[in-house]
Amino acid sequence: MKDQRAYERIRCSHYLKVYEDKTGNCIGSVFDVSKRGIRIIHESPIPDTKMIDLKILLPDESILGDAITIIAEKRWTKTREHDGIHESGFEIIGEVGTGLYSIQALVNDLKKTP
Repeated sequence: MKDQRAYERIRCSHYLKVYEDKTGNCIGSVFDVSKRGIRIIHESPIPDTKMIDLKILLPDESILGDAITIIAEKRWTKTREHDGIHESGFEIIGEVGTGLYSIQALVNDLKKTP
């Protein structure tokens, strides 16, 4: 089956931790990312919500700073049968600060990572 996505997904070579910005709770890790979306893997279900501010912690060596904060909407969730881990897809709706610029820079940076 052909992928119908408008933007290429880039898989993270090491998982970046994701926090709910308002509560500071860690909700999971980035599995892959594109210019307009992000897939997060997580152990506990993420409540259905229209909009959520997600803070993505970046590696120490990142030139983008410590974190990127985006406004996202959860579009889907599934539970993997083999290990019970949840995966959720989020559409990136907006930015907090330079979030969208930073997401594009993160995608470009991940493309270079072997």
